[in-house]
Amino acid sequence: MQTKPKPDDPEQSKRFIETAEKLGCAKTPKTFEKKFVKISKSELPKS
Repeated sequence: MQTKPKPDDPEQSKRFIETAEKLGCAKTPKTFEKKFVKISKSELPKS
């Protein structure tokens, strides 16, 4: 049985998980991947 490694920065890990939950993509790896792809493909606003 494989165990999860401890995060290097527990506070950052906690913020990451909280943000994923707010975005609705923390339930499964597949929903996270779909949201991540959508966000990463969007263009940055022009300044």
